[in-house]
Amino acid sequence: MLLSVIIPAYKKQGTIATDVTSIYKTLKKTRYKFEIIVIEDGRLDNTYEIFTTYLKDNPELSHHIKFYSYKENHGKGYALRYGMARANGDLILFIDAGMDINPNGISILVEHLQWYDADIVVASKRHPASKTYMPPMRRLYSWGYYFIVKLLFGLEVSDTQTGLKVFKRAVLEDVLPRLLVKEYAIDIELLAVAYSLGYCKIYEAPVELHLGFDSDSKWSADLPLFFDPQIRLMLLDTLAVFYRLRFLNYYSDDSFRSWTYDSDLDLHINTGDVSYISSHRTPLYQPKLSQELLDNSLRFSVLIPTRSVTSHLLEALTYLQQQSYTNFEVLVMLDSFKQVPVTDSRITFISTGSISPGEKRNIGIKKSTGDILVLLDDDAYPSQDWLLHASRILANPYIYALGGPGITPTNVGLFERASGFVLASVLTSGGTKFRHLKSKRRYVDDYPSFNFFFRKSAMDHINGLSTEFWPGEDTILCLDLVEFYKRPFVYDPAPFVYHHRRPQILPHLKQISRYALTRGHFAVNFPQTSLRLQYFIPTLFILGLLGGPVLAYFISYLWFVYVGVVLLYLGGLVYESTRAYLHTKSLLVAFLVPFGIFLTNMVYGLYIALGLISAPKLRLRTIGLNGDYIGG
Repeated sequence: MLLSVIIPAYKKQGTIATDVTSIYKTLKKTRYKFEIIVIEDGRLDNTYEIFTTYLKDNPELSHHIKFYSYKENHGKGYALRYGMARANGDLILFIDAGMDINPNGISILVEHLQWYDADIVVASKRHPASKTYMPPMRRLYSWGYYFIVKLLFGLEVSDTQTGLKVFKRAVLEDVLPRLLVKEYAIDIELLAVAYSLGYCKIYEAPVELHLGFDSDSKWSADLPLFFDPQIRLMLLDTLAVFYRLRFLNYYSDDSFRSWTYDSDLDLHINTGDVSYISSHRTPLYQPKLSQELLDNSLRFSVLIPTRSVTSHLLEALTYLQQQSYTNFEVLVMLDSFKQVPVTDSRITFISTGSISPGEKRNIGIKKSTGDILVLLDDDAYPSQDWLLHASRILANPYIYALGGPGITPTNVGLFERASGFVLASVLTSGGTKFRHLKSKRRYVDDYPSFNFFFRKSAMDHINGLSTEFWPGEDTILCLDLVEFYKRPFVYDPAPFVYHHRRPQILPHLKQISRYALTRGHFAVNFPQTSLRLQYFIPTLFILGLLGGPVLAYFISYLWFVYVGVVLLYLGGLVYESTRAYLHTKSLLVAFLVPFGIFLTNMVYGLYIALGLISAPKLRLRTIGLNGDYIGG
């Protein structure tokens, strides 16, 4: 039997050599074959240099000790998974670096596991035979957290946080890839998920430890309990684990979560997003590129509808010609053809007359020769590796459609940047803010057409883009695709574009009002993706803002709720204003952002309610004198 001892190390330059030497000497006295795997969780001090020198000076240790390091700090949870992927043992033991824990406890835990045939054995500060020293404040933290864990998870374990635990390998192989927490609540997530999966034989063993607030610790003794950000993050992570476990059935094989291959961890890990892949072990992104990608044979047809040749369109065409991936064509559908200073043979201009964007795109689809159709707005331009990243994702034939973010360019005026911050705020876009900034990969069932990929083969089964609605034709396209494929599609931050915003407040608010009217109409006619609470939160906020004082007049304690919500909202505005200032160093942007968020909330909340009540038919009617589409 081989015992793998994994030691995650965070800023341990002062103790790492002593720590590992002590653990090595302790293990040499046991009857077990062993290996020690040290994981430096981020090169934030001189731990790497010190420990590599230590190993060179002690070559006899190389048969037992492996050392791995990576540049960025990812948290204890990531470090444990990283070590697990490189461990060969039948039993896997985790022990924190720092020598807070007497390593003699290792053999006690292993003996307990074998004696009880346990799945997991944890070192416990509250075991009757334990010897512990903790400062009073840290003891208070520990007891408070114990009662929270007991209440939320019902684990028959009195201590989940001591950094010494041993597992059967099969337990970790099943549990570790499912976890999401990377740092603060990894221990409780690990134990709670294991217990929920049926690994209920969890026992405690005594430990000797000396806990304080050392200089390398992320914890502070100087801050009161809830003012310490680490304590707050620990509690938030714990509540998140509880919510995922009890309400979302999130870690179960039956929950259809998406899994992706992490080449660094060498594991298929749970991304946390909903998946309709039949097996939870099937990776969403393949670790190796397909031959189709290697041959550069996946062809893209980029469709850009526009009224006329604009500076934004020329900017987009310039960046398209600089793509690192070369197998593509660009079809520009405009009202009437004019001489354009573009000579690239991959770019074709098509005269369509004054018709809707949906009709223009349908013409482009019929003339396209690509395997993948790409919808790109004429006021967006791509990053250099835009198509390269998309080709890597769409090399997986299971993925039929892909949405990428449209982020605000940094080289634009302050008003446009302010508009970008407004759209990227959670106070404005809520759960869809990932459309306007780079966020984690996920599955979605609705996406706008400014940066959207889908397989041309789908056109054999759906009737193109809707020509009745604009805006809104992209929502109907997504509904048709999801209905045909019976599963959602992918959002990925890698194939991003830069998307220009309205540089003035009135055009911005007009755009928002049209989107809101359409969403209200679609909530009646296409409720599958439009009748969702997140879209109506601004309306509820307006009703609460106006009706709250009236209700509070009759029910006095509602004043506390009303004032609390208003203060929370104002706090959010201050936060977004501060964030905008830190990014731009502009007081004007810092003023415009909260002002714009408030107006956007009011306009969206009002117009989505009007759309819901009147269900207007947003058919393209005509084109204004200024060249804008009316109705979109």
